[in-house]
Amino acid sequence: MQPLLRHCPNRLRTWLAGPPRNGQTPHGKAEFELEDSGRKVSVEVEDVRLPNGTILAVGVNATRVGTIKLQSGDGTLLLVSGHAPNVTEASKVMIRAAGSAILSGTF
Repeated sequence: MQPLLRHCPNRLRTWLAGPPRNGQTPHGKAEFELEDSGRKVSVEVEDVRLPNGTILAVGVNATRVGTIKLQSGDGTLLLVSGHAPNVTEASKVMIRAAGSAILSGTF
């Protein structure tokens, strides 16, 4: 298990982890930043063994906030300003494919 990423007052980060899938263990990270220009949330996933083009739903605190389209098992979501959800140290991130949990983490 990877250690929790540390945070500073304007930034929260966490690792995302999931069970092995098709012979590979998916992983990733999520980051929240509060900047002068507004909020920013980024989510990165790697080694997700699903076909290219698979759409992953990204949720924060059980609310869908966006999607990631897989390419070679990897993908990224970037949300800024009005599209980025507010995140706290207890916020949960969940990545799903066709309703099944793939990765998750807590800030």
